[in-house]
Amino acid sequence: MERTRDEQAEATKDHIANVAMEMFAAHGFSATSTRKIAKQAGVSEGLIFHHYGTKMGLLRGAAARSGALSDHIAQGLAADPDAPIEEQLRRIAEGFVAFLRADRLAARVFRVLMAESTTHPELYAMQQERTQTAVKQLSRYLSTRIAAGELRGDLRVDSAAQVLLGSFLWFFFTHMHLDADAWTTAARVHCDAVVDQWLRGALAEGAP
Repeated sequence: MERTRDEQAEATKDHIANVAMEMFAAHGFSATSTRKIAKQAGVSEGLIFHHYGTKMGLLRGAAARSGALSDHIAQGLAADPDAPIEEQLRRIAEGFVAFLRADRLAARVFRVLMAESTTHPELYAMQQERTQTAVKQLSRYLSTRIAAGELRGDLRVDSAAQVLLGSFLWFFFTHMHLDADAWTTAARVHCDAVVDQWLRGALAEGAP
């Protein structure tokens, strides 16, 4: 069955995004031109601009297709919104471990973009936006658990979310040299410890 014109266009757009992600991961964002991406993808450079507008637009589109840490947090929270806080946090932690496995393209791109964001204002703004989305999602959830009496009423949810997610990201940057299996084992141990320690300071008095 032949594809429609719209289906063909979407398939081409996906192909460009996949090639771009592979090249960004291998060579970095700054060193990868749209001309090189077009050559590798077997399309014209103009077609890239038609679909994505700019190289930054291409990065945003490609990153959206690969998912973000905030997507994994949202999926974890949506799986069972009324689950006990410990169960939810461990689900979020497991999503983090899976998302940043060394054998995932998204993890390799994430590593490159975080490194380059220190000298590239647009990349920095994009990473800040994505990080803040994750923090806001977790903060909103923590607020519901305060309202339910599960967490301390004086808990500063934004700071608490940043502490939790920041510890995960710090671990990624200090252990990203590990292969996929070693990463999974070490990250799970770290996440279990962080969740345990975080809960000790955040649970309301008398909470189970």
